[in-house]
Amino acid sequence: MKWVGRWYPGPAAAVREVAREVPVGQLQASTETIEDGTRVSETRLLSLHPVVPVRDMAAALEFYEGKLGFQKVFDDAAERGAAISYAGVSRGGLCLHLQTMAPGENPTVPLIRIAVENIEPLYEEYKAKELIGPGGHLEAKPWGSKDFGLYDLNNAALVFFEDS
Repeated sequence: MKWVGRWYPGPAAAVREVAREVPVGQLQASTETIEDGTRVSETRLLSLHPVVPVRDMAAALEFYEGKLGFQKVFDDAAERGAAISYAGVSRGGLCLHLQTMAPGENPTVPLIRIAVENIEPLYEEYKAKELIGPGGHLEAKPWGSKDFGLYDLNNAALVFFEDS
């Protein structure tokens, strides 16, 4: 399986405006000790952003906006200077990301973006467990977030991100 290289989440501000945090009660950042005795702050998981593969972005946007009542909240057209290949739609605080698949691509596993707070401890934990593959290392993205990714046992791509 090829690593999904396009993790474009759109403008961080647009995502923040429409994505509500998953209720987590009074969860506060805490410290814990990992195997080597290092004490680290806990990462807080905030929300999920499923990435839906689409073959025809214009038709997909028409369906989500016209039929399902979602509103487009961001796309990558201006940044790329080309047709939209990645967009976000929202309704009632739920945000879905739509990603155009390249010709011949037939995705059979999901790509899920997971918003977090305090990303570094989680990255270090997964790195120590050797879960981070090539192309999945923590890095600052041009759209204003820090991301890293990995595959689960069924090859589902999990991308963890924190808005800057």
